[in-house]
Amino acid sequence: MTVDALATRFASFRRPFKLMVTGGGTGGHTYPALTAVREMQTVMHHHGASVDVLWVGTATGLESRVAPAEGIPFETVPTGKLRRSSNPLKMINAENMRDVGRVPKGVLEARTIARRFQADVILSTGGYVAVPVGFAARATKTPLVIHEQTVRLGLANRVLARSATAVALSSENSLSLLPDSVAAAAVVTGNPVRPTVLTGDPAKAVPALGMTGYDPDLPTVYITGGAQGSEQINGVIRENLPWLLSVANVIHQCGPNWVEGRCSADRRQGHRVRAAGRPGTSSVRPTAPGDDGGSGALNGQARRCAQAGRTPVERRAQSESLRQRQ
Repeated sequence: MTVDALATRFASFRRPFKLMVTGGGTGGHTYPALTAVREMQTVMHHHGASVDVLWVGTATGLESRVAPAEGIPFETVPTGKLRRSSNPLKMINAENMRDVGRVPKGVLEARTIARRFQADVILSTGGYVAVPVGFAARATKTPLVIHEQTVRLGLANRVLARSATAVALSSENSLSLLPDSVAAAAVVTGNPVRPTVLTGDPAKAVPALGMTGYDPDLPTVYITGGAQGSEQINGVIRENLPWLLSVANVIHQCGPNWVEGRCSADRRQGHRVRAAGRPGTSSVRPTAPGDDGGSGALNGQARRCAQAGRTPVERRAQSESLRQRQ
């Protein structure tokens, strides 16, 4: 059944469609859920129907800030994080044992919430909080839809996939990685993207982000990472930032821990750094000494300083160019 058909059906029922959402911890799980909620509300409203949404997450995850800020009712349940290791013996530690003990309590609390809310569907976008809520969906016989943002299913979605009513995938490459029983319920939907991401206005974004030295003639590169891969991405960008800034406007979004370390390092090197905060993330915009502004797009003087140096990427590109000329 399409969303439009669902909306038409509930409009005739004269009652709201009740959607329970879970998922979070990081932006990779939180914002796809938020986008799905907003799109469902838009479609339902277009057909004369409405949606009652309840978001269930953890008290400390990103979702605990995003959902209330977006006006979405929010309740918390306890859950635990499994700290994995290539050595199974190292997984037997006090932190894992403590967190594993929280999951049953989270299932009981999630089941109570699910029974009280009486959702038509529970949508899970992953993260550790999805496990107790997914088990609650099974206990209350509520249809469960899970969404995976990466090619390989995350641990929480792997646990829940076999009991899910539908499995939404971001990539067709994921299909061949699923067991047959799970693949039968899978559909490739892509990754939900907020419309505002695709309809931005650079003229408004530049002052809103506090960017100085923005060059409209250059392409703008937005860089972000997630989960365990973000540290490697941040390191590569930091190493090659001078060269990147010589050919593009750069906005680098990263987590607060990386911002703090990066600010300290840049200040030791004589650079000023401005960090623009967003829920759970920060955009770091290094500026050259003497530049009063803060932006990933350096001003003219800073660009000349950046061009004077050669990073490993630029040296490799230059060597390749020389080989082609020879």
